[in-house]
Formats: sequence, C-alpha cells, structure tokens
Amino acid sequence: MIDHASVHEVLGPTAGSLRGRTLVNLTTSTPNQARELAAWSASHGIDYLDGGIMAVPEMIGGPGSAILYSGSQTAFDAHRALLDLWGESTYFGSDAGMASLHDLAMLAGMYAMFAGFLHGAAMVGSEAVTVWNRTPSRADELVTAGATLARTPADALVASELIILSLTDYPAMYDILGGSTGALAGKVLVDLSSDNIISTIYPCMEGAAFTPQPAGASMFRYGVQGQTVRALNAYRRFFGRKDLRRSLSSERLASRCAR
Repeated sequence: MIDHASVHEVLGPTAGSLRGRTLVNLTTSTPNQARELAAWSASHGIDYLDGGIMAVPEMIGGPGSAILYSGSQTAFDAHRALLDLWGESTYFGSDAGMASLHDLAMLAGMYAMFAGFLHGAAMVGSEAVTVWNRTPSRADELVTAGATLARTPADALVASELIILSLTDYPAMYDILGGSTGALAGKVLVDLSSDNIISTIYPCMEGAAFTPQPAGASMFRYGVQGQTVRALNAYRRFFGRKDLRRSLSSERLASRCAR
C-alpha cells in the first residue's frame, strides 16, 4: 500500500474475516508503525509478518531481489518457499519493527549517495562534462547546468577520461558498454551500478560481452555497493551474524558464475 494509514483503511473493515489467517505487509513504514500493526493483528487473531523490499519492481523474482522480514516466525517458516519466489528472504526476528529498521537504514545510505552524486554533478557543471541517458529528458537538469548531452554511449566514452556509470544492474552496464570496448583504453571507470552482493564481490556475470580491464581501462567496482557490503557486515556482526563474504558458499558462487 501507499503508507501505514492506507493499510489500516483497507484492513479495518475486513478484520473479522482475517482471523486465523496470515498477513504479510510489505508497505514501507517506520519500525513503530510495524509494531503497532503487529499488535493490531494479534488483537484480531491474525498472524503478522512485516517486510521491507530491497529491490525495484523489475528485479522482483530475479537474483538481485532481496526482501527483509520480521514478526511471526511461524508465518515466515510456513510460507518461506513462497516468499523466496519474490527475492532472497532474510528474517530479522520476532520484533515486527526490525525489518523496517534495516530497510530504512539502507535506504538512508542510498538517498545520501544520490544527494552526493547530484551535488558533485552540480559542482562540475560549469566544466566540460558529457552525459548520456537512455531517456534523454532525464539529463535535462545536468544539461541546463552546463553539461553536454551525448547522442550515444560511445560518444560519451570518447569525450571523457573519467567515466561514471550508474545503471540498474551489472547486465545493464554490460549491455550499454558492450559495443564500445574500443573507446575504453586508458579510461577510468567508476561503477555505481546496483546489483546483488555476490555480483559485487565476485563480478562474473551472465553473457558478459565486455570486461573493462582487458580493454585497457581501470575500473573501480566497489563504489556504492561496496559500501553497502561493509554496512551490512557491520549490522550482521552487531547482531551476531557471520561476515557476508565468508558466508557466501562456494556452491552459490559457482552456480552464479556458471549461469
């Protein structure tokens, strides 16, 4: 739903019919709002599981999708197979507010990154900056600030010594750059594209037609997602979980890289 209030608006009139059933709420809310809805559910005999979606709609059901859950462990265990179809499920305990807490904590880091990127773009706007976007209108603000809009990715690569990439995921990055390898020699690529943690730490991707290093480019892959890995490791160490890098099994890595 849109927000916490809309959840109550929809569920309130039907509370009686929900008794004895399981409610999974993936609406973005605060930890206390999640706890309030859990208490409301308990008072009506409803098994409640709260969740936070760490993916954009296009990623749901794919390897990069992750969903955080907290609340009824009975509900989580009973429906785990179904929940895993949407994305990798992580359970944060019986406190219904914990999924929301971790969701908002990571979103706070993401939005801070976006603000920093836009601020940096504004700082260099008066210099020779070339931009490209699959939807040209999305670059309007940068062009207004003084940037030059490239017609193609290849034009942008030729015009720049330092190239900053920010795409949906790694396959999108390879798709955009795959036909432009000849323009990469001597360039520096800073990759801020999002993807799942396995792809970030061990960047072997399906159908990768482009690998920057052999083309003579220097590439920094650990920009945004590397910081996310370190942040998640800090959270997991605090809560007694294993380090993410150590918890990735060789079987999962081999399966990921063989696809």
